[in-house]
Parts: sequence; C-alpha cells; structure tokens
Amino acid sequence: MKESKSVGEIIKEHYPITKKHHRRKLWITAQSRTIEVHKYQRMRNNATEGDYHRIIAAIKTLYLKPGEIYFERNYKDEESENFMTMHCFMTATCYLYLECDLLCDFQVEYAFNNCPFEAVIREMLKHHPLDTRAKEIQLQPDFNTSFQRVLKIQEPQYIKNFKTI
Repeated sequence: MKESKSVGEIIKEHYPITKKHHRRKLWITAQSRTIEVHKYQRMRNNATEGDYHRIIAAIKTLYLKPGEIYFERNYKDEESENFMTMHCFMTATCYLYLECDLLCDFQVEYAFNNCPFEAVIREMLKHHPLDTRAKEIQLQPDFNTSFQRVLKIQEPQYIKNFKTI
C-alpha cells in the first residue's frame, strides 16, 4: 500500500530549497537587530504580534461555537511558507494573517465574511499599533472559496474542530 504524502512533503520533494536559496525568516532579522534606532520598531512589532494573538484568543474564547471548524497555523519556525509569513487563522467568517514585511515591520491582514463579531474585531484593530499595521483585504476569488481551499489543501493537524474547555 502506498503512503500518502502531506502537501508540505510534496512541495519539498518537487521544489527543494537549496541551502544557497534558503532565506532566514524576516521576523528573526527584525527582532534581532540591536542598533538603538530599531528599538522602537521591535517594541511596535512585539505589540503588533501580541495584539494579533489577543484577537485570536478572544475569538476562540468568546465567539467560536462548539463544533465550528477553523484553521490555525504558526509558520514562524517552519519553512513551508515564504520567509515573511508568521501566522494564519481562519474561520468560515473571519481571516487574520500575520507577516513581517520587507522593512521588518509586522503587519496584519484581515477579511470578513458575514462575521457576527466583525464589529468587535474592528474595534480591537483600531488601537495602536494595529491602527497603522493592519489592513483589510479581499480574498480571491471570494471568501468562501478561499476557506474551502484552505480546508482542502492544508495538513489535517492545522484544521481544528472547536471544543469548549
């Protein structure tokens, strides 16, 4: 019987990243710069990442219903995504994505799909530093198709079924 391979294994097999072309994750570069001029950028980055994770914690604690399917993956220490990607969270009604851009600033992208708690998240995104570090996007071709694609192609350990504690 033939073993099935994960998407990550297939990508690594067909598109290997040689040591020469391997890129260090940008968030590591951003947070390891020690020159005084970068001190405030590191502080903003820490606050952006902390606020991002607080929003996700609030969604999981207050708004997800038992049995609701969601995707969550921490890309900070893995090479399966590009060197800018840090974290992704998606439900059938909301999407949040954290990355480190080429200027070493942490950024948040978000989208909604008839989200019952959209107003609460928007309010959380208004506070500094997310007021300047978060932007709304439109998923292509549409939100529902994007969510179904994520559920189909992502490895099963990152697709979760919400359970109350």
